[in-house]
Amino acid sequence: MEATVQVRKRGVLTLPARLRERYGIREGDTFQVIDLDGILILSPMTPLVPGLAREIERLRREAGLSTDTESGDR
Repeated sequence: MEATVQVRKRGVLTLPARLRERYGIREGDTFQVIDLDGILILSPMTPLVPGLAREIERLRREAGLSTDTESGDR
């Protein structure tokens, strides 16, 4: 899919609605701009914390560890 965008005041670009809808891009989403010798790539910045939290929880369960603070294991 190709799209043409125009740079506005302060360097603002508006992504066409069809691209925002296709990729689930919402207001406030953050992107990294990668410059490959004049070819600019927008790459979504995905928050690491939620993914890390899920992985920690998975490992905790696999290890049989509890989050019970009453156990005295502090």
